[in-house]
Amino acid sequence: MFGDRRIESGRLTLDGAPYRPTSALDAMRRGVGFVTSKRREEAMAPGLTVRENVAIAAAYGRRAGDAPDLRELLASFELDTCAGRPAAELNTVQQKALDLARALATRPRLLCIDELAAGLNAAELDRT
Repeated sequence: MFGDRRIESGRLTLDGAPYRPTSALDAMRRGVGFVTSKRREEAMAPGLTVRENVAIAAAYGRRAGDAPDLRELLASFELDTCAGRPAAELNTVQQKALDLARALATRPRLLCIDELAAGLNAAELDRT
């Protein structure tokens, strides 16, 4: 669904049109976002700052020139206070918030979320 695997059978449609993305970038540009449970391997760029991670996602979003207000987006996930820190320094809750902020920065029409609460304890779940 996100262009990482070939569709073997069946068909997908998005807004009534055939949907067969060829890559993650193709899917994103067509308006499909994905938050993976494998954030360290597949999602965030740990050496970049929180702000840079979200800015890169916004730059590759489906509507060029219609990027969200990054300050507002970071604040909505309580990431504004750590926007200048490397993503690798964030705790688990902050990393998951960064995953969502990155996905929403692309302005998706459809957002697929894989196991967002995995690895969180009860106190962390109450906070999110």
